[in-house]
This record gives sequence, structure tokens and C-alpha cells, in this order.
Amino acid sequence: MYLHEIASLEYFIYELQKSLYMKQEEIDRLEMAQSNLIELQEEFFYNQSLCKSPTLCKNTWHGKLAKDFQTFQEDKILDTYQKLTKDKMNEILNRLAEEIEAIAQSIVSIERTIATKKLRLQYVREISSKEILK
Repeated sequence: MYLHEIASLEYFIYELQKSLYMKQEEIDRLEMAQSNLIELQEEFFYNQSLCKSPTLCKNTWHGKLAKDFQTFQEDKILDTYQKLTKDKMNEILNRLAEEIEAIAQSIVSIERTIATKKLRLQYVREISSKEILK
């Protein structure tokens, strides 16, 4: 009589544990990606001086075109590079952190469900064995 419920609960617990494992792997992958992005962001920030290359001196290039070029380097290229480094990378890192948190909450929920189902399974097994002993 209780065998069907026992089998059902065992299968459900197995599926939940499999889902839990997959969620934990997903968090591991996202945390690795997050760590890699932080390293790249630091490297990107470190290399921002390259935006001002080549530097111009009076011997290489001078005049209005040279000044316009330097202004373009400083105002457009450097500004865009810095926005990419700060704003866009931070936006991506924040999204990753939010996704990691959502998955972590999902894991907590799955763990609670597993605990509840295990208690139910234990209870059903006890009732089943008492009926067999009657």
C-alpha cells in the first residue's frame, strides 16, 4: 500500500538532489566567470594608458590636426575606454552577482524541500513497517 508512495518519494528526492547538484555546478561556473572578469577588469584598467598611444611630440606631428588628434584621444577614446572599464564591466559583474544570489536562494529552497521529503519518506517507511508487523 505504501510502496508506491515510498518509491515516488525516493524518486522525487533523487531528482531534487540531481537538480541541487546542477545548481551548485552552475554557481561554481558563474563564480569562476566572475573571478575571471574581475581579473580582466583590473588588467583593462591597468592598460588604459595605451589609449593615449601614440603620444605626439613637436618633432613628430604638430599643428591643429595634431591637437585635434590628441583631444580625440583624451576626450573620446579614453572616456569610452574608462566607461567600458567601469560602467559596463561593473554592470556585468552586478548581473553575475544577482544571478549567483538567485541560484543560491534556489538551492536553499531545494534543500528545504529535500529535508521535508526525507522526513515524509521516513514517516511513510515507519508506518509501512508497522503495518507489515501487524
